[in-house]
Amino acid sequence: MRMSVQVIQYIMGWIDDNLHQPLHIEDIVRRTGYSRRHVQRLFLQQTGVSLGRYIRERRLLLATCELRDSALPVGDIVHKYGYNSLQSFYRTFTRRHQLPPCVWRRTLAGAEPAGLPAAPLSPPGKGGGERR
Repeated sequence: MRMSVQVIQYIMGWIDDNLHQPLHIEDIVRRTGYSRRHVQRLFLQQTGVSLGRYIRERRLLLATCELRDSALPVGDIVHKYGYNSLQSFYRTFTRRHQLPPCVWRRTLAGAEPAGLPAAPLSPPGKGGGERR
């Protein structure tokens, strides 16, 4: 396996393990030993999305699935997935789903989250969802 693929897989795993807290690109870059520019270029090249967008998409996907599959209050889900505020989550969620989270949960419970990849993003050739 090429070193760049290993680095990207490491980054993706680290992101998933740490989505419950605020993530900063500098924290991720520091763990790789490469420059910020190199990591961002490599990530985009391997996944088709920017590092920042990947973090936002993963966070929203997991929060949406949690909203669909659990009875946790929205505020708990917001906290669990590291959103800065309830308002920030509502804005992001509503932009994606055209409904606020509470309304979406009541009307679309059990449906697949619209517009989100069915599988986690992964490097090309390793399975996973479509890149956006």
